Amino acid sequence: MATVGNTASTQILMAKAMTNYSAKTGNSAAKKAAQQTLDELMKTKLKGQSDYFKEQYSSLYKSIYGITDEAEEKAESTVSVKTASANVSHAADSVSDFARGLKYGGEYDSEEYAKLAQDFADKYNSFIKKVGDSDNANVLRKGVIMVNTAKVYSSSLKRAGFTLGSDNKLTFDKDKLSKISATDIKSAFGTGGFADKTVQKAQQIKSLSASEGAFGYSSNSSANYAYSIGALLNLYA
Repeated sequence: MATVGNTASTQILMAKAMTNYSAKTGNSAAKKAAQQTLDELMKTKLKGQSDYFKEQYSSLYKSIYGITDEAEEKAESTVSVKTASANVSHAADSVSDFARGLKYGGEYDSEEYAKLAQDFADKYNSFIKKVGDSDNANVLRKGVIMVNTAKVYSSSLKRAGFTLGSDNKLTFDKDKLSKISATDIKSAFGTGGFADKTVQKAQQIKSLSASEGAFGYSSNSSANYAYSIGALLNLYA
């Protein structure tokens, strides 16, 4: 009796054969059949239980859609930049909302601020790293502007408990909370402050990287960034 594993292995081999045949002959029906087989394979439980089948799914997916290692690497980099942009935007919005809710000279929840400030620093640093690793010239240019903007705000950030290092990363010092006033927080992250500038640049960078790594399927499929190489490999691998 055939086991689930044996059945899945047979399906993978069949899909590979159909993919090779379609590549050699340009037969669209064979390619469509391979795509359908892959979809069926994704319904099996083995995808999440076996490294072997994870590798096979990923390999088959890349074969069907003609994804090169270079394109995969580029797309994964793009997905990383877009994810980091979204994460820092969310963290910046959170600390900005907190700052806008304060009154000049008033009191604030120091523990809540420390939590938001540290999260912002972590997300910002990850964002700066991902942007710096990008090979998209437009993204890098916006990254330089972001770094320079941080330098402009370095004094107000310092009063809010942040230190801007020589590596352009932010460090939040929780031990300085007793010296940080609500006015300091509002000045750094209130309306028009560093948080707003970060959101603005992150959105621009996210938009600029949108076309990097995007690809279209065959004429039978729609081109959509949601189905980027990197995003789909996260599902199929």
